Amino acid sequence: MSLLGLAEWLAATRGSTALHESQYVYPLVESTHVLTLTLFAGTVALLDLRLLGLALRRVPVSQVVARVWLRMEAARASVSKRRRRLASPTRAGEITFRATSRPSRGSRPR
Repeated sequence: MSLLGLAEWLAATRGSTALHESQYVYPLVESTHVLTLTLFAGTVALLDLRLLGLALRRVPVSQVVARVWLRMEAARASVSKRRRRLASPTRAGEITFRATSRPSRGSRPR
């Protein structure tokens, strides 16, 4: 399949049509995208400042990484749950959260 064929197939999907024809879908997707990029940049900035010794000097790096990693996992799980709920509103009552293991002290996130 060529790149043009892939682009044409993607343009014909229901999601693409909804994105182009809905008054609310594009702003919602764009706002979520910008918010996610901002949260990611803030997380990277916080970790960089800690590694440079300019912020959170009294907190060990391993604790900062563990806390940030836990919050990022919680946010990912929340977004994933909402996305599934929007995709299948009739199955909204099912349990969709999957617990992930918290990194042990001194270990690096995968």
